[in-house]
Amino acid sequence: MLVDRIYELIERMEHVRKLEQAEQNRRELEEAEERFRELAHSATDFVASFAYAREELRFVPSAELLNALIGLMKDLEEIPATGFVEKSTVQQTYKQFNTIKASMRNEWKKYYPTLTEVREILYVIKPFDGDRVENCLKDIDDARSWTADIGTLQRLAKALNDASKLIGGLNMDKEVVAFLSNVAEGRARVSDLSERILDWIGREKLENRISLRFVSS
Repeated sequence: MLVDRIYELIERMEHVRKLEQAEQNRRELEEAEERFRELAHSATDFVASFAYAREELRFVPSAELLNALIGLMKDLEEIPATGFVEKSTVQQTYKQFNTIKASMRNEWKKYYPTLTEVREILYVIKPFDGDRVENCLKDIDDARSWTADIGTLQRLAKALNDASKLIGGLNMDKEVVAFLSNVAEGRARVSDLSERILDWIGREKLENRISLRFVSS
């Protein structure tokens, strides 16, 4: 009968709809699981770099940032424990992670100038060992913005150590640094040549590498 045929078609359509819904749910679950794996990988890299910055570069995070990061790692551990990764949960955790990254960028931006004060001295001594100074400055400048690439932070730490050794090898005190800064900027005067500075120039055999010039009065 026609009515029976209609009911049969309705049942088939309902069955097809359920299959389509099941397939959509499966795709959404796979996408959520893939997004979670990406998030977990990114967070792991972030935590490794964060720990390195604290231990090797003496970075001190705010209590808010530290607590937020601890909370994120706890959430990431709990998500797979449920046996089901929900799309909305992953999206919310991504927002949480992005907020943490933004906070870290801001705190690193404030800390970086203090960490890299040696840059100014490197510019001053650049004429004495250009290649080594350039290498140090490049690796220091590459870490100006926060990065979860631990290799960049490791090169920064090495550059700071190399810079310290380089400067230490020149036996410079504050007076010498100030004099060389004036030389580099064209502001050095004969009156700046104190006995201490002349002794340093002689010890380092730099008599033929430093020059003063006339300036208009």
